[in-house]
Amino acid sequence: MSNNRELKKSLIRLAQVGREKRINELTLEELGTLPGDVKTYQSVGKMYGRAHILLALAASRFNTMVLVRRFLLTPKGDITADLQTKIQKADREVQSLKVLSR
Repeated sequence: MSNNRELKKSLIRLAQVGREKRINELTLEELGTLPGDVKTYQSVGKMYGRAHILLALAASRFNTMVLVRRFLLTPKGDITADLQTKIQKADREVQSLKVLSR
C-alpha cells in the first residue's frame, strides 16, 4: 500500500516537473525572438503594500478575488540564464524521479 502511494506521488511530481519544464522552454524560445539588448519584465510574485490591502478589503466587500502581481524590469540575458538553470534543474529532477518510479 505504501509503495503504491509513493509511486503515485512520484508520478504526479514527474508530471508537474514536466509541465514546469515545458513552460520554461516555451518562455525561453519566445525570449529568443527578442533583440539581445531588450529589457523584459519578470514576475517577482505577490507583494502587498498598504494600497493593495485596501484594494483587497474593498474587493472582499463585493465577494471578488484580487490578485496583485509585481514585475521587475530585468535584462533579457538574466532571465534567459535563470530559465536555463530551471530547465537543467528540472532535467535532474526528472531523472531522479524516473529512478524512483522503477
